Amino acid sequence: MCYERGSDSDANSWGKWVRFQCNSTTGYFESSTGNGQFSCIFFITGTVANGIANVKTWFPGDRNPKEVITGTIEAFNDNGRAVIRASLKEEHGGCWNVQPFAREPVSFTLSEPGSWESIRVVSAKRAYFFTKPTDDKPRKAYAVMGNLLRVFESKNGMVRAEYVSTDKKRTQGWIPEHDLFRADSPGVPGNSGSGSR
Repeated sequence: MCYERGSDSDANSWGKWVRFQCNSTTGYFESSTGNGQFSCIFFITGTVANGIANVKTWFPGDRNPKEVITGTIEAFNDNGRAVIRASLKEEHGGCWNVQPFAREPVSFTLSEPGSWESIRVVSAKRAYFFTKPTDDKPRKAYAVMGNLLRVFESKNGMVRAEYVSTDKKRTQGWIPEHDLFRADSPGVPGNSGSGSR
């Protein structure tokens, strides 16, 4: 089964997004307890075959490929609801205390379909939005390090993205890709992550 896009139904779903298509998946999981004292955060990327994605996961900003934790994500339909079930071979730091994935699989239901192509996280102190990818001058709006973005397309080192705040306010525009953490594997942000264009 192929889901075009999806996020989970948890109360903090603004921080948990997964794109699950017929041949690939990308995503990001973020949850915390104790007013942020403990957190579980990781990127997700993988290939899909027969409704199951073999995934690699890592903390944004990790530069060591040895920190990658593998697992699976399965997509299925449960009484008309789109569901994904995730399982990892071991826990990311903090996840054992927030949302364990290694003991048993964790299921999430689709709460908001979308049309993004990938999920990215801001690596720069401030990543300014531009109206067009060719503009020289940014707008006043920006996202900050750690903000999660939905990316709709990439063009000439820029990504057309949307940031959704915790109060559901949406900001859209073009952001330099070098202001974002890589989404394909652990490593340095985009080009430099310096926050400059």
